[in-house]
Amino acid sequence: MKSVLAAYRVALPLRGAPVRSQSTAAAIPIQYEEAKSYEEIPSPRGLPIIKNLWNFVKTENQKNFSAYHKKLIKELGSTYKISMPMGPDLVFINKPDDVRTLHSLDGAYPFSIGFESFEKIRKGVLSDKYKTAGMMAQGKEWHEFRQLVQQDMMRPKSAMFYIDDISGVVDELLDRMVKSMNNQQE
Repeated sequence: MKSVLAAYRVALPLRGAPVRSQSTAAAIPIQYEEAKSYEEIPSPRGLPIIKNLWNFVKTENQKNFSAYHKKLIKELGSTYKISMPMGPDLVFINKPDDVRTLHSLDGAYPFSIGFESFEKIRKGVLSDKYKTAGMMAQGKEWHEFRQLVQQDMMRPKSAMFYIDDISGVVDELLDRMVKSMNNQQE
């Protein structure tokens, strides 16, 4: 499996990460020689072995990740990476234009990190309930499923069909969040 970090060379741009998209060199918005290497992406200081995990274990960062994220943007810039033990680095891209470029060069079969476990569950333990992994699939299977549902889902009338169910779920979530808050509204 190719790394999720592969297309960042194209999007940001960075030099040295393996290319995951099917794009051509002509689609790269700047000269390759001007691109930064993957190693040049700033990262908060980490520790040997546990890398940046300590920052996520800290109570204040767990309680308010948004503030921690804003602090990292201020310190490191709009694009930074977090290194975790036993896994790939997480690259945070915070400029909408950079994200748009990344997605536009992703090719017909993008790989969305984080959906592997959902796909595995739907194809394994829940295979009796789901015929496919649906939107949780990757590659060609995802593309074929998306083409089947895209036309219907893009119509406003179709969205209105689901609005009551979606509103109900959101209302229930908000009720649960309010009930779980403590005296400090956390």
